[in-house]
This record gives sequence, structure tokens and C-alpha cells, in this order.
Amino acid sequence: MTKHVVRAGAILCATATAVLVSGCSVPSGGSGGGKAKSVVMVSTGGDLQTCLTSRIWDKFKAKAGITVVPGQQQSDGQIQAMVTASNYPVDVVFPSAALSAGESASKYLQPIDFTKVDKSLLVPGTYTDYAVSQDLYSWIVGYRTDKFGGRTPTGWADFFDTTKFPGKRALPGDVDIYGVIAAALMADGVAPAKLIPLDVNRAIRKLNSIKSNIVWYGTGSQGSDLLTSGEVTMGMEYNNRVTAAAASGSPVAPVWSGQILTGDLIGVAKGDPRGADAMDLIAYLTSASVNGQFSYCAPLAPTNTKAVPDPKSANSLPTAHLGQGYLVETSPEMSAYLAGHKDAITTAFKNWRSS
Repeated sequence: MTKHVVRAGAILCATATAVLVSGCSVPSGGSGGGKAKSVVMVSTGGDLQTCLTSRIWDKFKAKAGITVVPGQQQSDGQIQAMVTASNYPVDVVFPSAALSAGESASKYLQPIDFTKVDKSLLVPGTYTDYAVSQDLYSWIVGYRTDKFGGRTPTGWADFFDTTKFPGKRALPGDVDIYGVIAAALMADGVAPAKLIPLDVNRAIRKLNSIKSNIVWYGTGSQGSDLLTSGEVTMGMEYNNRVTAAAASGSPVAPVWSGQILTGDLIGVAKGDPRGADAMDLIAYLTSASVNGQFSYCAPLAPTNTKAVPDPKSANSLPTAHLGQGYLVETSPEMSAYLAGHKDAITTAFKNWRSS
């Protein structure tokens, strides 16, 4: 799916109107002097912002007396720069998995306050000590129902079996290198619980077995188009792209077994003076009574196991199919591993792909 968070660009600070500036400031989070309390959180605007404001942010203001101000996502480097400069234009940040665990996390992020956030209710593996997923989506196998003579693929092993299931395969390439590596290893027989440390050479050997049949894509919509047009017979796709295409009448279907679950990790930059209020917002967003509201605004599953998603979309969300086996790509273990190995993995993958 196309992620609803902008993960690059200049910092967007908002007051009465939004202006794009450098090194801008935001309202004080303190209550002294009669100032209204506020926190800045990532948003992309548009219909999604309108929905989130009415369903979640306005209700948080009514409950906690804290206004949520929309801002633009920073890269990991920008989060690190915020801490180094003690300048915090955004309070609830969206760190990558690699920044959410290990030494870097302890240096640049505040620990999640699990006296406020009830981690016992969260899907296992969807949080670290320094970040928690506010919503979930997944990579799955999407396949053409009209191409295999009635045979039905059951997982990543069939994705790589172009003899039994002939045709081209769509893969996201640079969109999620680590997800592609994980899918190849699961196809080669590695259980999700045994993936770390990632055997990149083994994954590349498996990928090499179908290299001539791979069609690379750069966005979720491109991947979906490849599948619905019939240019490929299977694709590694965002779950909502496949279920939406099937609902619209396209001869495609999802395979949920072995789905690669991921989510939008949220946290607070270390030293942020509005950190306590930002943590209150994170606790609110991930609570059982609120977390299901994301599914009314976008095809996003709740990370809280007690949250109730939109019944109209519930069965098309990843959390309805966790019993078929899954990998959490943003788990503490994977996050910590990627923190120390992501550059080497990326280099090896890109060298193979260009060879």
C-alpha cells in the first residue's frame, strides 16, 4: 500500500496556517503562563487528515486538553539532528525500524512509557523499548486466479516455483529490500522465528532462481497494476492492494500465510520538552478504545488486540489472518539486527540486482 506517512522532506510546522520553514518552532507544551498545550504529529493532510482529526485527534483534545498539530515526517537523520540541536519541531516522530532499537534508539529516542502504553494488549513483536506501531499492514502473495488451472498457491515457496506456477513475478525492489530478503528465505524453508541473522547470500541464491522472471516495481500502485493487468501472475503486494482489486472484480486473490507484517512505528525524540504529552498521545492512539479507528480512515489494522476495526474491512486486514503464520518486520529483534547490518544488506542486494 502507499504509505500514509511522508518520510522525507523539510519540517512542517503549523500554527493557524501551515508554513514550510527551516528550524521553526512550535507552541510550548507546558501549561505555565496559561498557554494551551499542544503536540506536533506527522500528517500528510487531505482526506486522511480530516478523518484522523475528527475520529481521533479532536477526541484526544477533549479528553486530555492537548491539541494535536499536524507536521511533516523527518528522516532518521533529521530526528538525530533534532536531538543534537535540542530543537524539536515535531514531537511524535516516525523512526525507521533500524532507529527503533539498539544503541541508536537509546541515544535518540525516549523509552516508551509502558506504564501508559499497555504492551500486553499489543500484537507481539509490534513494539520495541523505544517505539510502538500505531497501525499495521503487510506484504503478502497476490496471485491471478485465472492462470494456474485451478491450482492455488499457499505461500512464498509457491511464489518461487515457476514450474508449478508459471509466469512473471512482481517484487518491490528498493521499496523494502529487507522484506524481499525475508520472503526469499521463508521460500527456502527458513521459519520466521529463525530468520535472524539474515542469511543474505542464501536469499540471493533463492532470488537468483527466478531472476529472469522478476518484474521490479517502485510503488504499491505499480505492483497492483502489474498483477491486475496480467503482466505478472504473482506479486509481493501490499495486502490492501490485493483485497481491493479482488473486491472490484479483478481475478486476483491473497495468500495470507507467511505475511510480512509491518507498521508505522511512532516514538518521541530524546529530550523533547513536550515528551510527556507526546507519550500521552501515543498511549491514547494505541489504546483498545481508539486504535481500531485508524481502519475507518485507511486500510490499516489495529496493533491493539482488543481494538475493534471497521467491520466492513475487518476481514481484509492482516490481523484477521495472523493464525496462518506471519513475520513482524519491525519487531525488536529485526529492528536491532537491521540497526547494525542494513548498509551491508542494502549493498549486497543492489550489487546482485545490477549484476
